Amino acid sequence: MLEGDNGSRVSLVVNPSSQDSWVYDGYIESGDVMPNLYRVLANTPGLLNAWAAFAWPLREIDSSPRAVRELAITYLAIRRSSEYVRVHHRRFARQHGVASELFLELDQWRQADAFNEQQRAALQLVDDIVDEGAASAGTMAECVRIFGEDGAVQLVVTVGFYEAVCVINRSLAIPLES
Repeated sequence: MLEGDNGSRVSLVVNPSSQDSWVYDGYIESGDVMPNLYRVLANTPGLLNAWAAFAWPLREIDSSPRAVRELAITYLAIRRSSEYVRVHHRRFARQHGVASELFLELDQWRQADAFNEQQRAALQLVDDIVDEGAASAGTMAECVRIFGEDGAVQLVVTVGFYEAVCVINRSLAIPLES
């Protein structure tokens, strides 16, 4: 079953029982609300399954702090004008210990004293990717120095993945959950 006019450019699937998706089954079993992003991806259940199989482990690996990754995702969402991603990941950032004051200073993070070395490296990575399409050698060297090679790779993959999430959300005009 598909939901009618919701502002999205494609339908939001609302009847998980008709879908061939382990992701839907997990949400039904847990009683949690399915995010609209997933409801849009459920138009192609195999894609939704593949998406979650890649995206969910990005949250759990710990080569770089989750709070730093969530701050970087929130900043990326601001830079890419993706309200959907910004709202969700600001909440995740807060849940993982990012102080509310930092969000007020994101637009001037270079001049603000509130950001630590890890946060600055991650925010510079976002700026490089948004402005140049890739991280510079200097930014990567700084990320490797601070987070190690595994953490630097994790940050690049996370920011790159959420770059795609922003494009998908804006292209499909996925509405925030009410």
